[in-house]
Amino acid sequence: MHKNSKGFTLVEVMVAVAVFAAMAVSMSLVSSQSSVNSYRLEQKTVALWVAQNQLVDIKIKPFPNVGESKADVTMGNRDWKVVTKVNKSKFENLQAVLREVEIEVFEASDESRSVYTLNALIGKN
Repeated sequence: MHKNSKGFTLVEVMVAVAVFAAMAVSMSLVSSQSSVNSYRLEQKTVALWVAQNQLVDIKIKPFPNVGESKADVTMGNRDWKVVTKVNKSKFENLQAVLREVEIEVFEASDESRSVYTLNALIGKN
């Protein structure tokens, strides 16, 4: 190679392209993961609201009976399945005045795993 030649060699250009490609792939993966995390956070937030609304519905009604119920809910432009389980208190002396409530929220399109579970205690007024 001549000392007066100007520009980059083929090896230098290939190394620069390889570095750029590696950075582009990394940025793409980070962006993709960020989108997935954003969707999951939105999903959990809306599921929390669904569960809290279900709990309020239980609280404004008379003292709940022990049992399980299922409901379909639409919120946040999505359909949800809600499974509510009401159990007697584990404390024998409080079973007449205290209920344990578990509310599980599933996306209607995927009932294999719950998006959010809310546990609460409800006392008799």
